Amino acid sequence: MFSPVGFFTSQRQAEGVTGPLIFTAMMFALPFLGILFTFMWLRVPLGIALAIAAAGAGFIVPVNSFHNSLWLSIITRVTTRKGTYTGAVRILTFSMAPYVLMVIPFVGFLAGIYAFILLVIGLMKTFELSGGQTALVLILYVVVMSIIFAIPFIVTIPPMWKMISQALNPGVICM
Repeated sequence: MFSPVGFFTSQRQAEGVTGPLIFTAMMFALPFLGILFTFMWLRVPLGIALAIAAAGAGFIVPVNSFHNSLWLSIITRVTTRKGTYTGAVRILTFSMAPYVLMVIPFVGFLAGIYAFILLVIGLMKTFELSGGQTALVLILYVVVMSIIFAIPFIVTIPPMWKMISQALNPGVICM
C-alpha cells in the first residue's frame, strides 16, 4: 500500500487468486461488523442481526469484487488487448485496501482518492497500459457499471410509481 508501483509491477507475474481471496475474506469483516452493530443499535435480536450481517456482507463483498473484476477484465481486454481476469481481481481487491479508513471523517475522503490512485497505478503497471489507455478503460468501466447498476431501478421504478399513484388516487385508472 505504501509502494504501489513496485507492488503492482510484481503482480504481472503473479498467478492465481489466493492472495486476493484472503484479502477479500479480511475485507468481509468490515461490512459484517458495520451491519451487525447497526442492527444491534436498532435493538434487533442478536441471532437475526448475525444472520443479516453474514448474508449481507457475505454476499456484497465477494460478489462485488469478482463481478466488478469480470467487467474490468472484459473492458481492458476489448479496448487494449491486454489484461486477464486474475489480474483484474488482483487490481480491484488490492486497490480496496484504503477502504478500511473510509469510516473516519475527512480521512475517508482521502482514502477514497488514494483507492482510485491505486486503481490507476494497478491498471498501468499490472497490464502495462499507457495513461490514455488507462483513462479509456476507466471511463468505459464507469459507464458500464453505471448501466448495470441502473437496470434494477429502470425495471422497478415504473411499476412502483404506478402502484403508488393507484394507492394515492384509488378512483383513477393508471395505464
